[in-house]
Amino acid sequence: MYHVEARIVDTALHVTDRALQAGDINLARWALTQGLLVSPDHEDLITGCLRTEYQAGNMDKVNDLINHLSATARRLGVDLNDDTTRIIDSLTHITRNAS
Repeated sequence: MYHVEARIVDTALHVTDRALQAGDINLARWALTQGLLVSPDHEDLITGCLRTEYQAGNMDKVNDLINHLSATARRLGVDLNDDTTRIIDSLTHITRNAS
């Protein structure tokens, strides 16, 4: 990843974290969209989308994002990073318990 792309991704993730802490779903979505424009398959950005949509209560989108992350990892022949796996495990556990 080029230096400029890395800075944009880092900034998008930082703004997303701050926006979610403040409960500003629209700002989080906007920040993630900006990051995804330069790095559309960046795992941390997609995980940010997952966290954002979960906080928004959009469980259909959460499930779509989990499937997307899993399919992308399989296609690339890589494992998801530990943070992503923890978030997915946590959200799927919460969803199962709520049913």
